[in-house]
Amino acid sequence: MEELTDEERMAIFSAGEALAEAPMEEFLGRHVLDPANSTFAQDLRESMLIGYGTGNSRENQQGNRPETG
Repeated sequence: MEELTDEERMAIFSAGEALAEAPMEEFLGRHVLDPANSTFAQDLRESMLIGYGTGNSRENQQGNRPETG
């Protein structure tokens, strides 16, 4: 992981975020009539972003790098 460039690390983190977001969007598409105007959908999206951001903050503080394999 140490030999990866900043761009490669960002690509890994972006892929992780997409993998975290995809199941939530699938759930919303199946169970919420209008996800674009739903307070529940907004709360769920915000919770996912806060949780993902907290994980990234801890990674920055503790020095752990993303696992790719």
